[in-house]
Amino acid sequence: ETYTGSEIELTGVTVGGADGLVSEHTHNVTYSAKGTEVGGYPGTITATADIKITDADGNDVTTNYTITSVPGKLTITKSDEEFEISLEDDEYKYDGAEHANAKMATSTAATGTTTYSYSFEEAGEYVSDLSSLTKVDADEYTIYVKGTNPNYASEATTTAKLTITKRSVTLTSATDSKVYDGQPLTNDEVTVSGDGFANGEGANYDVTGTQTLVGSSKNTFTYTLNEGTKADNYTITTVNGTLTVTDGTNPDDPKPVDDNLVVTKTVDGKEYKSGETITFTITATNIYAEPRTITLEEIDGVTLEKSTFENVPGGETVETTATHTVTPQDIKEGEGSFKNTVTAKVGALEKKAETEAMIEPAKPHVKLVKTVTSKPEDGKAYLEGETVTYQITVKNDGNVPVEGISVSDELTGDSWQIRILEPGEEQLFDTEYEVTAEDAEARKVTNVVTGKTPDDDVPVDPGTTDVPTAKKYPLTIHYVYTATGAQAAPDYTAELKEGEAYSVTSPAISGYTASRTTVSGSMPKRPHEETVFYTATEPAPVPPTPVTPGTPGGPAVPALTVIEDPETPLGLGNLSLNAGECIE
Repeated sequence: ETYTGSEIELTGVTVGGADGLVSEHTHNVTYSAKGTEVGGYPGTITATADIKITDADGNDVTTNYTITSVPGKLTITKSDEEFEISLEDDEYKYDGAEHANAKMATSTAATGTTTYSYSFEEAGEYVSDLSSLTKVDADEYTIYVKGTNPNYASEATTTAKLTITKRSVTLTSATDSKVYDGQPLTNDEVTVSGDGFANGEGANYDVTGTQTLVGSSKNTFTYTLNEGTKADNYTITTVNGTLTVTDGTNPDDPKPVDDNLVVTKTVDGKEYKSGETITFTITATNIYAEPRTITLEEIDGVTLEKSTFENVPGGETVETTATHTVTPQDIKEGEGSFKNTVTAKVGALEKKAETEAMIEPAKPHVKLVKTVTSKPEDGKAYLEGETVTYQITVKNDGNVPVEGISVSDELTGDSWQIRILEPGEEQLFDTEYEVTAEDAEARKVTNVVTGKTPDDDVPVDPGTTDVPTAKKYPLTIHYVYTATGAQAAPDYTAELKEGEAYSVTSPAISGYTASRTTVSGSMPKRPHEETVFYTATEPAPVPPTPVTPGTPGGPAVPALTVIEDPETPLGLGNLSLNAGECIE
């Protein structure tokens, strides 16, 4: 029989021999030969001793026969039909290790053991151990499978897949942020996600992303696979993170932008005086990536050369100057410096820069000067009863305004109030004083004018001036005869000031010679008397009758002329002449 995959059984008994059975005689012989697989199967038949033959009536007639039982044989041959084999596809993710199709091959053969062999090449060498057929790298591999079964004449073939899929790797550069500080924001971190690299494999990264100005940009990078890491085993996706620089105005920003990164203000180290001009240098930077308009604002009294800069490109710095002329008020309030703040607006961002210029320290000072604006009647010294007029000059010779100045003249009893006096400014006041007898006796009048401020915090130099005074003393010159002591001529009298020069010509008396033809000197600080003696010439004349000076026939009254300037070109000093002339 041909193999069917099911059990085959032979049961037929053939009666042979030379005679065979008599008609209507039957036997009890049974036979069975059965099998499923290809091969031969001997049959079993009723043993001869157990064979019984009966007639139509059922009578045993076995003894009438010589019986031989011969068992037959069942032979099952290979089927010409085809059977099928199959092997499921198997799949792995690349991990750098060897992988084989771990599925089990199956067969449609009904029975029998199917033997399989495998190869990656159809015409190549086949192996019976599927697990020894391995691959490492990602790809789809075809496995050729052969199957044989002893019950079939043909060989079955099929194919299966061994698939090693690529690992999916996502490389993501870091996302980072900071408040603008003028330095590039970078972050070299790259995160590997997805399936990741197989053990022992990986990549190196060159992160090139950078962001300095306020704004955002991609954190770009490139990668290089390590040696032994094959690109074909991976599906690699790169994702750029974002680098963000903020302007410090967001609620989440940890701190604001430093002002000096946006605006600066500088000045030289010179010390400036009142009236001098300070020049400040100002820079402002657009810290944003896109163009912005920069606006500068100064404090009162400071003038900007340029205040608005439109469409300043990102990262660029503009420069200008600002000037200020130092005022006395600056010096008064500045304590040695002038503080100046500039405000820069870059878009909506507002920042300030402050600097200090050195200015001279405050030196408040007031000087009082008292001058005499009158002259004594004789041009030299004031006598009792004469009036001295003064002019008081109150001058702010410091470098700051002075307020609330009180000026007092104790001698005259006058006082004045000055609300404010600017540096270099002065105010004038007039006053007068009548010379007293005591002043004349003292030979001078000293007048002091004083001043003060409300808190006595400003030095005020007093103004002092002296005017000469004089007291007149009597000068008497006696004219007497030497021989008799009698009066030769009327006395000469005059009222002279101390130190006043006098020169009096002695009267001429006929027949007599005066001991001094001229009496001269400087008036002492007391009454002073001089005596001129007249000596008779030979023969001695009769003394004349005294004649009163100034009467007809009498001697002339000397006229006293005082030369005010003793330093005359001829150096004559003070001369008293009775000729009524002034001789230089």
